[in-house]
This record gives sequence, C-alpha cells and structure tokens, in this order.
Amino acid sequence: MYPFIWDCYSSKTSLFHGNFSVDSATGVQQGAPLGPALFALAIHEVTSKIKADLNIWYLDDRCIGGDPQTELTNATMIRDSLSSIGLEINNLNVSYSLSITQTSTSLKQASSFKTNSHPSLY
Repeated sequence: MYPFIWDCYSSKTSLFHGNFSVDSATGVQQGAPLGPALFALAIHEVTSKIKADLNIWYLDDRCIGGDPQTELTNATMIRDSLSSIGLEINNLNVSYSLSITQTSTSLKQASSFKTNSHPSLY
C-alpha cells in the first residue's frame, strides 16, 4: 500500500480552473479518497494515548468524557501532540461541556484552560 500512497502524494500536482493553475505541493487534497484514512493513521498515536472513560473518534471528530481533571489533561495532551506533528485544533469548532454535578474547583480549572489556552473555546 505504501508504494501506491507514495506515488499519489510524493510530487506536486496542478489544479486547474479555466486558464489558471495552482500547484498542490503538500498534503491531501480536499475530497481525495485516501484523505480520511491517511488522517486517521496520522493521529492514531495521539488518540491511543487518551485516558478517558469515554473515547470515541470519527476522523477528526471526537467525544471524550470522564472526570474534569483527566479531561483537561487529555485536552492539553491532544493539543500538544497534534501540534508536534504539524496539526492545529480549530478552536472555533470545539466545545467543552461539564456536568452540573462537578465541583467548583473543577469548574475553575476548566475555566482557566479555556481562557488561558484557548480563548475561543466554549
């Protein structure tokens, strides 16, 4: 399989629109059939490090759950691990939810993560 993937993505391709062309030199093009599988392979090591009672992924969509402190640790680990492989979390598409029954300490810690690390998280 690797030789096929290498053949598909090892050199730039030209994208055309009318008389204009743009070279696509990095990454997988939007809509490419191998894109989702390659993305899942790229983040597999990160997703396997998550320690949570609930850990469900579909490509780049995740649902993790557990106690607030563990989830804050997971969120930081995910952000840092993805950054180390050149990926960033789009903060406009992320939400965190805490149960009403959580302690005020947990809520304060979650609030500091949101405002100090990701100002656009809700």
